[in-house]
Amino acid sequence: MQNNEQSITQDEYLARAPTDMGAEFNEVARRNYELNTSNTLLAVRDHEFFGGLKDFLRDCQERYFEETSSDLFMGEIDPRLQAKTYDSAVNKSYRQNVIWNDEWPAEPQEGWVTPNNWFTKLNDIIRGTLVCKYIDGPRFLANCLAEALPRRCRRCGLSLTVQLVYPVEQHRGGRCCPPRVRPRDALRIAPR
Repeated sequence: MQNNEQSITQDEYLARAPTDMGAEFNEVARRNYELNTSNTLLAVRDHEFFGGLKDFLRDCQERYFEETSSDLFMGEIDPRLQAKTYDSAVNKSYRQNVIWNDEWPAEPQEGWVTPNNWFTKLNDIIRGTLVCKYIDGPRFLANCLAEALPRRCRRCGLSLTVQLVYPVEQHRGGRCCPPRVRPRDALRIAPR
């Protein structure tokens, strides 16, 4: 059952954050976040892990075509990476700290998500999208990745955590909310 206080707006959350969590979501936090995400995005793009990704995806495309006589991807194979915006990170902290926190206004079991820790708490600050053409494509691609990623991560000195998730839209508190996917519910590649 939801606590009545969970219905606070994001603006109310931001106003309460300094008192409730000891966190400031201000221009200094924004500048730090944007500088760090920009540097992280450059480092990720230049990392050897992504160096051969396009070729790997072409191989997956060829394997899929051999099996189905259809293309795996919609359009060009171009795994573009982008950084989560500051406003999106703020909104995700609101969702994790308030909306998905059954203990609100108390601290969530996983701890507060704040500008001081969101590079360790949020798993999608740098992200990319691959769009498959047909409904069986994501599973095929996931199987290709599951075969290749452990070896590729070891070679690049990265750790890998994979948990397959099929998010479903849920209704909470009379509102339609995005799927409840927490950091532990997704693919995570990180330095060892």
